[in-house]
Amino acid sequence: MIRNTCSIFAGLVVALFLLPSSAPAQITTGMVTGLVVDSTGGVVPRARVILISESRGTNSAAVVTNDSGDYVFANIAPDTYTVEVTAPSFKTLRRTGIVV
Repeated sequence: MIRNTCSIFAGLVVALFLLPSSAPAQITTGMVTGLVVDSTGGVVPRARVILISESRGTNSAAVVTNDSGDYVFANIAPDTYTVEVTAPSFKTLRRTGIVV
């Protein structure tokens, strides 16, 4: 009887070691946020903002700033980006070297 109990216990211990261990989830994306203002510090609503991957040369879908001039790009793959902002009556602005 004791031998059966020890065998079952040993089998359970071995089974626990054979089960795959769960790894904590790892975040593999980032976020880019910003505020678009003019030269006087006034916010620029409805400006068009895109991210350009410097390594791949691809453009993200454009986002538009809200009434407070804020924008958000969520779930961005790690890379180095250029942020390009365009708005009517303003010159196009490009900021390079944004690391995500």
